[in-house]
Amino acid sequence: MKEKGERSLHSLEKIVAGIALAAVLGLSIGFARAADPHLRSASVLVQDAASGETLYAKNPGAVVPIASITKLMTAIVVLDANLDLQQRVVVSGDDYDQLKGTHSRLRAGTALTRNEMLLLALMSSENRAAAALARTYPGGTEVFVERMNAKARELGMQDTRFVDPTGLDSNNVSSARDLARLAVVNRRPAFHRKLTDSRHHSADRQTPAARSRSPARIAGSASRRTCD
Repeated sequence: MKEKGERSLHSLEKIVAGIALAAVLGLSIGFARAADPHLRSASVLVQDAASGETLYAKNPGAVVPIASITKLMTAIVVLDANLDLQQRVVVSGDDYDQLKGTHSRLRAGTALTRNEMLLLALMSSENRAAAALARTYPGGTEVFVERMNAKARELGMQDTRFVDPTGLDSNNVSSARDLARLAVVNRRPAFHRKLTDSRHHSADRQTPAARSRSPARIAGSASRRTCD
């Protein structure tokens, strides 16, 4: 029975929490299997997911670029805003990666629900989806990034700084210590349930040019990234 005032979790929140917790658990398993804790990684923090006890640490405060881990915070900010997840978001040329020229299946004019954009950003690390979510946030991308940094401060992530919602910019930085905090801080009993009703999700892209590829191809890529 849920306590009074406790809200139920949206499936996307479970995905965000699940990805974060899986990272912590995966590190713990890898450490447990290693006969020698001499790891090549420059910065490592392994914690017990239940107690928070540090099992192994190596430069946990080193501040480094975090790439697509950024999208965990992108999703948290979108969900915190309680926006309409069924509202359609249209990909724009402004969402294209001008920094590294990365490839995307989402062409300009592609329309998906905010819910589907979140799934693609999380499950397939889709940069244009993350960029579109930030651009269509109330106040636009600049306000969105400000909120990402405010959320980091709220969570006590003192080593963390965001400059974009995708992680393409190497100025998005954090530490192993902060990322462990991000993984653990939202842990609740509901996060241990099934993350979503299905491991696969099909997104029907509403643009004639995009119909040359099946929506299932997007879903297949996303689910493989998550389940492999």
